[in-house]
Amino acid sequence: MRTYFDIEGNRKIFDAVDVTYHEAIVHPTRERVEFHDIVYMIDGFFDFKLEDSIHKAYPGDVFVLPAGSSYEGVSLCGKDTRTVYIHAEALESDILNCIGEDETDRVHVPVGTLVHTGDDAAVRELFYEIALVKCSDKPQKYAMLNALFKSLLCLIYTCESKTLIKKSDIVNECIEIMRQNPRVFFKEAEMAEKLFVSDKTLRKAFEKRYNKSFYKFQLDYKLSQAVSVLASGSENKIYEISDSLGFNDEFHFSKLFKKKYGMPPSVYRKKFEK
Repeated sequence: MRTYFDIEGNRKIFDAVDVTYHEAIVHPTRERVEFHDIVYMIDGFFDFKLEDSIHKAYPGDVFVLPAGSSYEGVSLCGKDTRTVYIHAEALESDILNCIGEDETDRVHVPVGTLVHTGDDAAVRELFYEIALVKCSDKPQKYAMLNALFKSLLCLIYTCESKTLIKKSDIVNECIEIMRQNPRVFFKEAEMAEKLFVSDKTLRKAFEKRYNKSFYKFQLDYKLSQAVSVLASGSENKIYEISDSLGFNDEFHFSKLFKKKYGMPPSVYRKKFEK
Protein backbone atom coordinates (compact mmCIF):
# COMPACT_ATOMS: atom_id res chain seq x y z
CA MET A 1 0.00 0.00 0.00
CA ARG A 2 1.23 3.49 -0.86
CA THR A 3 -0.09 6.91 0.07
CA TYR A 4 0.40 9.78 -2.36
CA PHE A 5 0.74 13.00 -0.38
CA ASP A 6 -0.08 16.29 -2.09
CA ILE A 7 3.24 18.11 -1.80
CA GLU A 8 1.87 21.48 -2.97
CA GLY A 9 -1.07 21.76 -0.60
CA ASN A 10 -0.88 23.27 2.86
CA ARG A 11 -1.87 20.98 5.72
CA LYS A 12 -2.17 21.23 9.48
CA ILE A 13 -0.08 19.18 11.88
CA PHE A 14 -2.46 18.18 14.66
CA ASP A 15 0.11 16.53 16.90
CA ALA A 16 3.83 15.72 16.98
CA VAL A 17 5.26 14.01 20.05
CA ASP A 18 8.44 12.26 21.15
CA VAL A 19 7.16 9.46 23.40
CA THR A 20 8.77 6.57 25.31
CA TYR A 21 6.73 3.51 26.30
CA HIS A 22 8.39 2.42 29.54
CA GLU A 23 6.09 -0.59 29.75
CA ALA A 24 5.35 -2.90 26.83
CA ILE A 25 2.05 -2.05 25.13
CA VAL A 26 0.16 -3.02 22.01
CA HIS A 27 -0.04 -0.33 19.34
CA PRO A 28 -3.45 1.40 19.63
CA THR A 29 -6.25 0.18 17.36
CA ARG A 30 -7.87 2.83 15.18
CA GLU A 31 -10.79 2.56 12.78
CA ARG A 32 -10.93 4.79 9.70
CA VAL A 33 -9.13 7.73 11.31
CA GLU A 34 -9.34 11.14 9.64
CA PHE A 35 -5.61 11.98 9.88
CA HIS A 36 -2.33 10.47 8.68
CA ASP A 37 -0.33 8.83 11.49
CA ILE A 38 3.38 8.84 10.63
CA VAL A 39 5.74 7.21 13.13
CA TYR A 40 9.53 7.15 13.40
CA MET A 41 11.06 4.34 15.45
CA ILE A 42 13.94 5.49 17.66
CA ASP A 43 14.30 2.44 19.92
CA GLY A 44 12.46 -0.85 20.38
CA PHE A 45 9.94 -2.26 17.94
CA PHE A 46 6.26 -2.28 17.01
CA ASP A 47 4.24 -4.99 15.26
CA PHE A 48 1.09 -3.71 13.60
CA LYS A 49 -1.55 -4.84 11.15
CA LEU A 50 -2.70 -2.41 8.47
CA GLU A 51 -5.79 -3.65 6.67
CA ASP A 52 -4.77 -7.27 5.88
CA SER A 53 -0.97 -7.00 6.14
CA ILE A 54 1.27 -7.40 9.21
CA HIS A 55 4.39 -5.23 9.48
CA LYS A 56 7.31 -5.09 11.92
CA ALA A 57 8.96 -1.71 12.57
CA TYR A 58 12.44 -1.45 14.12
CA PRO A 59 14.82 1.45 14.93
CA GLY A 60 15.35 3.65 11.89
CA ASP A 61 12.03 2.65 10.33
CA VAL A 62 9.19 4.98 9.44
CA PHE A 63 5.69 3.58 9.17
CA VAL A 64 2.76 5.38 7.59
CA LEU A 65 -0.81 4.71 8.69
CA PRO A 66 -2.88 6.67 6.16
CA ALA A 67 -6.13 8.43 6.88
CA GLY A 68 -9.19 6.35 6.15
CA SER A 69 -7.44 3.08 7.02
CA SER A 70 -7.91 0.73 9.95
CA TYR A 71 -4.95 -0.61 11.91
CA GLU A 72 -4.21 -2.44 15.12
CA GLY A 73 -1.31 -3.68 17.21
CA VAL A 74 -0.36 -7.33 16.79
CA SER A 75 1.77 -7.92 19.88
CA LEU A 76 3.42 -6.10 22.77
CA CYS A 77 6.16 -3.68 21.81
CA GLY A 78 9.58 -3.82 23.43
CA LYS A 79 10.00 -2.24 26.85
CA ASP A 80 11.25 1.38 26.60
CA THR A 81 10.25 1.54 22.94
CA ARG A 82 10.61 5.14 21.82
CA THR A 83 9.00 6.85 18.85
CA VAL A 84 8.22 10.24 17.39
CA TYR A 85 4.75 10.31 15.89
CA ILE A 86 3.07 12.93 13.73
CA HIS A 87 -0.66 13.30 13.16
CA ALA A 88 -1.07 15.24 9.92
CA GLU A 89 -4.16 16.53 8.18
CA ALA A 90 -5.41 14.46 5.25
CA LEU A 91 -6.07 16.66 2.23
CA GLU A 92 -8.80 15.89 -0.27
CA SER A 93 -6.08 15.88 -2.93
CA ASP A 94 -4.08 13.11 -1.18
CA ILE A 95 -4.45 9.74 -2.91
CA LEU A 96 -4.93 6.90 -0.41
CA ASN A 97 -4.31 3.17 -0.57
CA CYS A 98 -2.71 3.27 -3.99
CA ILE A 99 -1.35 0.45 -6.10
CA GLY A 100 0.41 1.21 -9.35
CA GLU A 101 -0.21 4.95 -9.58
CA ASP A 102 1.94 7.10 -11.86
CA GLU A 103 5.17 7.86 -9.98
CA THR A 104 6.01 10.71 -12.38
CA ASP A 105 3.23 12.83 -10.86
CA ARG A 106 4.93 16.05 -9.75
CA VAL A 107 2.17 17.09 -7.37
CA HIS A 108 2.28 14.01 -5.13
CA VAL A 109 4.99 12.24 -3.16
CA PRO A 110 4.38 8.47 -2.85
CA VAL A 111 5.33 6.78 0.43
CA GLY A 112 4.91 3.11 1.32
CA THR A 113 3.59 1.65 4.56
CA LEU A 114 7.02 0.81 6.01
CA VAL A 115 10.21 2.62 4.98
CA HIS A 116 13.68 1.58 6.17
CA THR A 117 15.65 4.82 6.58
CA GLY A 118 18.59 3.09 8.28
CA ASP A 119 21.02 5.53 9.87
CA ASP A 120 19.80 8.58 7.95
CA ALA A 121 20.27 11.29 10.58
CA ALA A 122 18.35 13.87 8.53
CA VAL A 123 15.11 11.89 8.85
CA ARG A 124 15.51 11.58 12.60
CA GLU A 125 16.34 15.27 13.01
CA LEU A 126 13.32 16.37 10.97
CA PHE A 127 10.99 14.33 13.16
CA TYR A 128 12.59 15.92 16.26
CA GLU A 129 12.35 19.39 14.74
CA ILE A 130 8.67 19.00 13.90
CA ALA A 131 7.95 17.82 17.47
CA LEU A 132 9.86 20.79 18.92
CA VAL A 133 8.18 23.37 16.70
CA LYS A 134 4.73 21.91 17.39
CA CYS A 135 5.08 22.56 21.14
CA SER A 136 6.65 26.01 20.69
CA ASP A 137 4.98 29.43 20.82
CA LYS A 138 6.60 30.75 17.65
CA PRO A 139 4.17 32.92 15.65
CA GLN A 140 5.37 31.29 12.43
CA LYS A 141 5.02 27.74 13.72
CA TYR A 142 2.14 26.65 11.46
CA ALA A 143 3.97 27.75 8.34
CA MET A 144 7.17 26.15 9.66
CA LEU A 145 5.40 22.87 10.41
CA ASN A 146 3.91 22.75 6.93
CA ALA A 147 7.32 23.38 5.32
CA LEU A 148 9.12 20.89 7.57
CA PHE A 149 6.51 18.20 6.89
CA LYS A 150 6.89 18.63 3.11
CA SER A 151 10.66 18.27 3.49
CA LEU A 152 10.15 15.15 5.61
CA LEU A 153 7.91 13.52 3.01
CA CYS A 154 10.46 14.17 0.28
CA LEU A 155 13.27 12.76 2.41
CA ILE A 156 11.31 9.62 3.32
CA TYR A 157 10.52 9.11 -0.36
CA THR A 158 14.22 9.42 -1.22
CA CYS A 159 15.16 6.84 1.42
CA GLU A 160 12.49 4.46 0.14
CA SER A 161 13.67 4.87 -3.45
CA LYS A 162 17.21 3.89 -2.45
CA THR A 163 15.87 0.82 -0.66
CA LEU A 164 13.81 -0.19 -3.70
CA ILE A 165 16.88 0.07 -5.93
CA LYS A 166 18.73 -2.20 -3.52
CA LYS A 167 15.82 -4.67 -3.54
CA SER A 168 16.07 -4.92 -7.32
CA ASP A 169 19.38 -6.73 -6.89
CA ILE A 170 18.52 -8.95 -3.94
CA VAL A 171 20.37 -12.00 -5.24
CA ASN A 172 23.72 -10.23 -5.71
CA GLU A 173 23.41 -8.57 -2.30
CA CYS A 174 22.70 -11.97 -0.79
CA ILE A 175 25.68 -13.64 -2.46
CA GLU A 176 27.97 -10.85 -1.28
CA ILE A 177 26.80 -11.34 2.32
CA MET A 178 27.49 -15.08 2.03
CA ARG A 179 30.91 -14.39 0.55
CA GLN A 180 31.82 -12.10 3.45
CA ASN A 181 30.56 -14.61 6.05
CA PRO A 182 31.80 -18.02 4.85
CA ARG A 183 31.39 -19.68 8.28
CA VAL A 184 27.70 -18.79 8.53
CA PHE A 185 24.89 -20.96 7.18
CA PHE A 186 22.09 -18.41 6.95
CA LYS A 187 18.44 -19.21 7.54
CA GLU A 188 16.10 -17.81 4.93
CA ALA A 189 14.32 -15.54 7.43
CA GLU A 190 17.64 -14.28 8.79
CA MET A 191 18.91 -13.30 5.34
CA ALA A 192 15.59 -11.71 4.41
CA GLU A 193 15.73 -9.53 7.52
CA LYS A 194 19.26 -8.39 6.65
CA LEU A 195 18.03 -7.26 3.23
CA PHE A 196 14.79 -5.68 4.54
CA VAL A 197 12.63 -7.97 2.40
CA SER A 198 10.11 -10.68 3.20
CA ASP A 199 10.99 -14.39 3.16
CA LYS A 200 8.69 -14.75 0.16
CA THR A 201 10.45 -12.00 -1.79
CA LEU A 202 13.87 -13.56 -1.15
CA ARG A 203 12.62 -17.01 -2.15
CA LYS A 204 11.07 -15.73 -5.38
CA ALA A 205 14.26 -13.86 -6.35
CA PHE A 206 16.33 -17.07 -6.22
CA GLU A 207 13.67 -19.17 -7.89
CA LYS A 208 13.42 -16.65 -10.72
CA ARG A 209 17.17 -16.43 -11.38
CA TYR A 210 18.42 -19.93 -10.50
CA ASN A 211 15.24 -22.02 -10.38
CA LYS A 212 16.10 -23.13 -6.85
CA SER A 213 15.32 -22.07 -3.30
CA PHE A 214 17.60 -19.85 -1.24
CA TYR A 215 18.57 -22.84 0.92
CA LYS A 216 19.44 -24.99 -2.11
CA PHE A 217 21.45 -22.18 -3.69
CA GLN A 218 23.38 -21.57 -0.47
CA LEU A 219 24.13 -25.28 -0.10
CA ASP A 220 25.35 -25.58 -3.69
CA TYR A 221 27.39 -22.40 -3.29
CA LYS A 222 29.17 -23.73 -0.20
CA LEU A 223 29.80 -27.14 -1.77
CA SER A 224 31.29 -25.46 -4.82
CA GLN A 225 33.58 -23.51 -2.46
CA ALA A 226 34.64 -26.83 -0.93
CA VAL A 227 35.43 -28.18 -4.42
CA SER A 228 37.68 -25.18 -5.05
CA VAL A 229 39.57 -25.81 -1.81
CA LEU A 230 39.97 -29.54 -2.47
CA ALA A 231 41.14 -28.96 -6.03
CA SER A 232 43.65 -26.32 -4.97
CA GLY A 233 45.92 -28.80 -3.22
CA SER A 234 45.12 -27.37 0.21
CA GLU A 235 46.30 -29.56 3.09
CA ASN A 236 43.39 -28.56 5.31
CA LYS A 237 41.66 -31.49 6.98
CA ILE A 238 38.12 -32.32 5.84
CA TYR A 239 36.70 -31.23 9.20
CA GLU A 240 38.53 -27.91 8.86
CA ILE A 241 37.01 -27.28 5.43
CA SER A 242 33.61 -28.29 6.77
CA ASP A 243 33.90 -25.89 9.71
CA SER A 244 35.16 -23.02 7.54
CA LEU A 245 32.00 -23.28 5.39
CA GLY A 246 29.51 -23.35 8.27
CA PHE A 247 28.51 -27.02 8.26
CA ASN A 248 27.51 -28.59 11.57
CA ASP A 249 30.03 -31.43 11.39
CA GLU A 250 32.32 -33.34 9.06
CA PHE A 251 29.93 -36.27 8.66
CA HIS A 252 27.02 -34.05 7.58
CA PHE A 253 29.28 -32.15 5.17
CA SER A 254 30.68 -35.36 3.62
CA LYS A 255 27.20 -36.80 3.19
CA LEU A 256 25.95 -33.71 1.34
CA PHE A 257 29.12 -33.53 -0.75
CA LYS A 258 28.79 -37.17 -1.85
CA LYS A 259 25.14 -36.68 -2.73
CA LYS A 260 26.01 -33.83 -5.08
CA TYR A 261 29.33 -35.05 -6.58
CA GLY A 262 28.98 -38.82 -6.30
CA MET A 263 31.96 -39.32 -3.99
CA PRO A 264 33.07 -38.17 -0.53
CA PRO A 265 35.39 -35.13 -0.33
CA SER A 266 38.38 -37.29 0.69
CA VAL A 267 38.09 -39.29 -2.56
CA TYR A 268 37.46 -36.15 -4.63
CA ARG A 269 40.67 -34.62 -3.27
CA LYS A 270 42.73 -37.60 -4.49
CA LYS A 271 41.80 -36.74 -8.09
CA PHE A 272 44.08 -33.70 -7.82
CA GLU A 273 46.99 -35.27 -5.94
CA LYS A 274 50.19 -35.65 -7.92
